[in-house]
Amino acid sequence: MERMDPIFARGFDVSPSKGDRRRFEIVQAAVRCIADDGLDGGILNRVAEKVGIQRSNVAYYFKTKEDLLEAAVRYAMLCGQALTQERIERARNARERVDAITDGAFDWRERYPDQLRLLLLFYFHCMRSAPLRKLHSQFRKAGWERVRLILRESSPASRALDSAAKAIQSEIMGILVELGSTQDERFDYRGCCLAACRELAAPFLRS
Repeated sequence: MERMDPIFARGFDVSPSKGDRRRFEIVQAAVRCIADDGLDGGILNRVAEKVGIQRSNVAYYFKTKEDLLEAAVRYAMLCGQALTQERIERARNARERVDAITDGAFDWRERYPDQLRLLLLFYFHCMRSAPLRKLHSQFRKAGWERVRLILRESSPASRALDSAAKAIQSEIMGILVELGSTQDERFDYRGCCLAACRELAAPFLRS
């Protein structure tokens, strides 16, 4: 049985008990299975097979495939937030913190490509599920607030600043979606995203 991931332990408020380690193994397997094969009716069986347990053991922790998807996406989001926070903590000023938001997202895409594929599938299911839309809205709001707070280090609150923060967030996610759903590797997507986000943030940062 794998050791508990600190990101999982903090995000899911669990301890490194045997049961919680099993739950972590199931979520890790769900990320890979859903990213590779989708969320069909056999997902609980496929996850059980990957972990090496019975289907009933998976169902003990996650009653439905939607519950499993929610946990997998929550873990993926927490992994991305952790990488971004590492970048932010090393930044020396607001400009570098804006770059950290972008770089953290691209670090996540490079380190956890299966999590990006999972997220793209999650977007599709959000269109059909109110609870999943609510979860997605919570994560989007948290990301927007993070950008907004960085911009407010140098500028007072305003509707224009709020809009810029939302545009930065959408720029990053839009490019990640393109990277995850196309095969065009001719462009420096990270560089393009950094330049676009710097331009959006520039009016709100001290010269």
